[in-house]
Formats: sequence, structure tokens, C-alpha cells
Amino acid sequence: FYINSPSSPPVIDAQETRAEDAHTIRVKWNEINEKDQNGIIQGYIVYYNEKGKLEEFTKNATKTSTIIPRLNPYTEYCIKVTGFTNVGESPQGSCFDVKTLESGKLHV
Repeated sequence: FYINSPSSPPVIDAQETRAEDAHTIRVKWNEINEKDQNGIIQGYIVYYNEKGKLEEFTKNATKTSTIIPRLNPYTEYCIKVTGFTNVGESPQGSCFDVKTLESGKLHV
């Protein structure tokens, strides 16, 4: 049995991925297709950045959802999720765009 990095990224769940308020986005995704896992998925990395800005942030997750905090209000973010085995990381998918709300409480 040959272990490799996953050959496809997790698919972001368009129904469940959305801004919670002006500063927070909830991201949910589906498991990588079994045939593409190429081993045991150890976890996930969520990449996000403001649209049009180069600076990219990451957040690690072990489950298939996470919350991204401390975002700017009314701003569009590009979100990508990868999964990884102990060999390496899956490719990144294309941007999933989410815009934070104009106002709302700041979770500290």
C-alpha cells in the first residue's frame, strides 16, 4: 500500500460556509474522496486572504469545519482548504469567496 499526499482537495460546502458576522466566517468542507485520499488524512489546512491582497493566513483543523475569527467587516475573502496525510498536502482548490457582514459583534 503506497501512501502519498491526497490527489484532490476537500470540497467546500457552499451551503454551510458563510459569514457569521462582520468579523467571523464559518467554513465547512467535505472529506476528500476516498479514492483520492492516498492514505490516512491527518488534518486540514484552511488558507484565507483578503481578495486582491497577497498576504495569506492559515488555520489548521482536525475536523471538517472551522471558524476564522478577527476578520475585517464587509470584506471579501478567498478561502481554500487542503487535506494532508503524513506524506504531504493535497492541491489547493480554487477560491471560495465569502464576504463578511457589514456589522456584527466581534468575538474576542
